[in-house]
Amino acid sequence: MAQDTFKVDVGRYPTTQEGLAALVTAPQSVAGWKGPYVKWAAGFRDTWGHPYVYRCTPGASTFHLLSVGPNGKEGTAADITDLSTPGETSNDQSR
Repeated sequence: MAQDTFKVDVGRYPTTQEGLAALVTAPQSVAGWKGPYVKWAAGFRDTWGHPYVYRCTPGASTFHLLSVGPNGKEGTAADITDLSTPGETSNDQSR
């Protein structure tokens, strides 16, 4: 995934605040950025046209990425939550 390449270059995953946009444009004051890491940055939207939900706290070794699914509402059974760092789940609402 592009987030992993970002982590190799920068030493961490993009933060929640930086979001997926950090894969296209270098965040301010980030050393080592060698992107863009994706070419299709137009909105980072899922199949239903909803923006992906991305979370990663500073210093975290994992990130959480999910689609809100066809209903467009986070926290419902329609969420597609298996898009996170391998071995992690992204339906943890505490992040």
